[in-house]
Amino acid sequence: QSCGIIANLAEIASNQKEMMESGILQHLKFAIRTSSIDVKRESVRALANLSSDYKHTSEIVRAGGLVPLVEALSSSDPLCVRFATMGLANLATNKENRNRIIQEDVLVPLVYITEQKSIDNFDLDS
Repeated sequence: QSCGIIANLAEIASNQKEMMESGILQHLKFAIRTSSIDVKRESVRALANLSSDYKHTSEIVRAGGLVPLVEALSSSDPLCVRFATMGLANLATNKENRNRIIQEDVLVPLVYITEQKSIDNFDLDS
């Protein structure tokens, strides 16, 4: 599936600049909101991978990539949640993004996640 390929390519730092310049963020934001959990998971993973480079963190937030990551925290899929938390952690390395992240009401889902014994053993829908 294409989102999985994008996520794999985004793992390689030397690919990320070209990917960001291609406008891939707009496509990922759309794909994250799909009803397909597989597409959502891979789109979130791609966004998390792109956010691993500090140089992209401001651009991702400005382009609207923050809200889909926050929304993904409430997924019933543990891997989707794991990738969303990784992406948010990456975006939070940029001090300019921190207030914006807090404004998106991430604390309640993050506290819930941290209270779980294992991120692989929870169901956010219960």
